[in-house]
Order: sequence, then C-alpha cells, then structure tokens
Amino acid sequence: MNHLNTVSCCGHTFTAQDIKPPLMTAEKAFGKKERMYGGRATWFANANCPECGKEYVLWLEPKAPNYRVLTISEKADEPRRGRKRQTVEV
Repeated sequence: MNHLNTVSCCGHTFTAQDIKPPLMTAEKAFGKKERMYGGRATWFANANCPECGKEYVLWLEPKAPNYRVLTISEKADEPRRGRKRQTVEV
C-alpha cells in the first residue's frame, strides 16, 4: 500500500480521465480500513498507463465536480484463492 509519491509514468500524468470504474474505498483497494494520505485520499481507482500498460491504483481527493489524483501506487497482485500449491519431490 506504499505510494510512489508521483502522479506520472512514462511521461503520462494521471488525471481523473484515467479512472477505471468503480471507485473504491481504502478497505476495498488495499484491504485496510484506515485514513490514507492524511485523510485526503478518500477514494481509489484502478488505471493503466497508456504508454507501457502497467496497472496502478490512483489515490483520489474529491474536488467538485471531479477528482484530483494525489499520488499513485503499483497495483498489488490479487491474492490467490483456494489451496496453496504443494511441491512434490520425486
């Protein structure tokens, strides 16, 4: 859940136009219910860099009538569900 302290990747600056719905709370985005970025980041959304295609989570602050991107973080891989793979020695 560490942010990268930037709003750009490959020369592209992320804006509210890069938001991929739905908006998420901190609990939904990172699995933790706590204040983020001093309480300023109240919404989060997924986005892709149009240059390299890398997935990020945008940290958003509501600024009527839109949102301001405060910072970004790398999107963590979704945890696998089900049983863990077991190694078999032969």
